Amino acid sequence: MSETDAATPTTLPRGPISDQPHVTVIVPARNEERYIEVFLENLLQQDYPQERTQILIADGQSTDRTAELVLGFRDRLPNSELHENVRREKAAGLNLCIPKATGELILIMDAHTHYPPNYVSRLVAQLRETGADYVGGCVETEPGTDSYAARAIARALCHPFGVGGGTYRTNSTSGDGLAPFGCYRRELPFAIGGYNECLPRSEDDEFSARIKRHGGRCMVCGDVCSTYFARPTLRALCKQMFHNGATHIATFLELPGHFLLRHYVPFGFVTAVVLGVLLWVFVPGRWELLAAVLAPYLLLTIASSVHAAMRGGWRYLPALLVIFPIMHTMYGLGTYWGILTYGILKRHRRDGRRSGRQLIQPAG
Repeated sequence: MSETDAATPTTLPRGPISDQPHVTVIVPARNEERYIEVFLENLLQQDYPQERTQILIADGQSTDRTAELVLGFRDRLPNSELHENVRREKAAGLNLCIPKATGELILIMDAHTHYPPNYVSRLVAQLRETGADYVGGCVETEPGTDSYAARAIARALCHPFGVGGGTYRTNSTSGDGLAPFGCYRRELPFAIGGYNECLPRSEDDEFSARIKRHGGRCMVCGDVCSTYFARPTLRALCKQMFHNGATHIATFLELPGHFLLRHYVPFGFVTAVVLGVLLWVFVPGRWELLAAVLAPYLLLTIASSVHAAMRGGWRYLPALLVIFPIMHTMYGLGTYWGILTYGILKRHRRDGRRSGRQLIQPAG
């Protein structure tokens, strides 16, 4: 069975969860020297019993001191294991560690993120109490560095105009929804397939969507939030937005029918602007389409920038007026690139890349 057969009914594991289950924390990481020590300290500060926790870190052949720093915590985290992820990418690291998990539950965490002391215990409790199949927390966005640009970028990334409304980045309400760094029963990936290594990014989104396609329930726990550190520079933000726009095309191709409108609005905006410019250039005087697109967009940009500045500081207003259009334009251009590279050239299916269903096998 292929990943595209995800609509085929599958019996999801929904057995009762014990009061204090053994939890396997899986952490894919690559070149996280700057954040890994803080992350490991977060694990030490968790209020969930250490003796009930297994920690598996998949290092994607880091070229910095990430692996060295992880090994340096072995005395303080004797329940941790370091595994080499030769494919380097996140999905491959997750699939590498899932068969090695010994816990009743699996919890995915990110080394680039800060977690409160009750993060593990709260998600475990939420999974047990709600009967959901997958539970994740909200995400608060903080600057990647202490610079004006980084602080402005962080404000844009937690505003609905920047990332869409009703997401785990902008909404702290508990309820049905998709969130990263999920907690679920260990048997789940063996039932529906693991993380899809054909995807260069967005493997969390595709995995969660596949759960829902199998009739599962995904929830956001609004009373526990991790802290994500945003890209520190405009150049890094542009690269992130471009790749995000592209990879959602691959996600759609791998899981047909999974379509979230907010992922394609920037594509529609860029397309309309390009058509408006071409019409204006080749048919003198026909500027109506361009004006019809840009006028409301500029009003929305101004209103959203003012709203974000009211909450985060008026000094960031000039930067937000520039950052929002950059984000949308790069995301839209990235979608074009995704159509070419993934839709036409099928780049994501080269080099022997396989789906999670083909890779996940029970531990020997």
